[in-house]
Amino acid sequence: MATIEPLDPQQADVFINDAALIVMARLPSAEFSDERADMSAGLQALAGKLPAATAQIIARSFVHELNMTSHNPYFRQFFAPGLEASVRRMEEPALIELLKYRLCVEAAREIVLQELGRRRGQSFPTLWQFVSWAEQQSLPLDLRSPLRQ
Repeated sequence: MATIEPLDPQQADVFINDAALIVMARLPSAEFSDERADMSAGLQALAGKLPAATAQIIARSFVHELNMTSHNPYFRQFFAPGLEASVRRMEEPALIELLKYRLCVEAAREIVLQELGRRRGQSFPTLWQFVSWAEQQSLPLDLRSPLRQ
């Protein structure tokens, strides 16, 4: 019987990162079934351990999924928790870029604004309330430029 050697933390981080990217790449082609729900749950579980750059990629995928399924609130339960976990790992400038993404509307925008509010001890019910507050605070965030591709 083969024994499995424990991974050192750096190796584990690489595997977690790679696993998240593989699952995320397969998510759009999965059927709306148990498989899609399982993949989303797996990404959610991994999101809290991802580096910020990978969390940003995963978050954008969740934004896309939330937008594509917005006509059916049932699917929010699969994708919203993953986005919530992903945005917690992102830097504030990346959150601002995510808000600029054309598909970051409705539930996805609400989740990003909630995260920004959590970090700043504020509540931002709308995007424009956040922008107004951030400008009043003279925060070093790029609120005006278009989305960087």
